[in-house]
Amino acid sequence: MNPALPIEVNGVAIDYLSSRPGEEHLAAALSELAGSIIDVARLIYLKLKASRLQDQADVAGLVKAGLDVEACRAYLVEHAPALVAGFEKLIARATSEG
Repeated sequence: MNPALPIEVNGVAIDYLSSRPGEEHLAAALSELAGSIIDVARLIYLKLKASRLQDQADVAGLVKAGLDVEACRAYLVEHAPALVAGFEKLIARATSEG
């Protein structure tokens, strides 16, 4: 499957996800049946890695909605420490916006 081609399910665009070298922490979650839901810590990782404005807004929105910040932080510290600072900035932004 070509990840550059858009995929739609019932008219809704979805991202095709696959793990890359060094992302073994994603392999099990991404090997689930098509249409499975990924846990929030891995979702945060993927959104921070993509670093598009919409992804950053999504992370801030999830923080506002009450995601488990500590669990996500712990996941990032273990698997992607370079993304922790960006996560902390989005937490601060979401908190300041209320």
